[in-house]
Amino acid sequence: MPVNPNEALIKNEGGNYELTPEGVYTVQVADVVLKKNQKGYMGKLVDKLWFKLGILDEEQRGIGVIHFVSTAFTAGFSGGQSSKLYDLACAVMGEQLDDTSIDVNTLIGGRLRIVVKHKDTNGKTYSNITEVMKVDANGKKLPELTDEELGKLVFSDEEEITDEDLKEIDKAIDLPDLGQDLDS
Repeated sequence: MPVNPNEALIKNEGGNYELTPEGVYTVQVADVVLKKNQKGYMGKLVDKLWFKLGILDEEQRGIGVIHFVSTAFTAGFSGGQSSKLYDLACAVMGEQLDDTSIDVNTLIGGRLRIVVKHKDTNGKTYSNITEVMKVDANGKKLPELTDEELGKLVFSDEEEITDEDLKEIDKAIDLPDLGQDLDS
């Protein structure tokens, strides 16, 4: 279910899951939810967007990967690093965007490529999305997720991750600035 339209416009200012094999995947944005007051860096409460991405590649097709990002939406043009939400939106749209605002619901159904790597944190192994890129020509040819596949990927009300799990996931996630890839 998409984010409430009253909360979907983001202005400039991820329980028990199967380990996704490491690799580069073409994915489709299946769903997004806004989680308010999540523990962030240094315990500060922040709003986060949880994107459910469905893998389109044959071997792992239909596997869901959750990508957690803060609601910060900035291109980082003044010398700073772009936000993870900005990088994700640019990858889905296939071009550099202005960073005035984004309606995150418009990203649902879009495609992008991701790099998944494993990281061990406190004895647990996590599948982390370490890179997001625009979809390539091969990825554009892959069939969309079916309604049945999408139905399995939509967030349910029961699908929760504990604060402790989220804290560990946040520590393990590291996305570099990938703006240069969007021009290729």
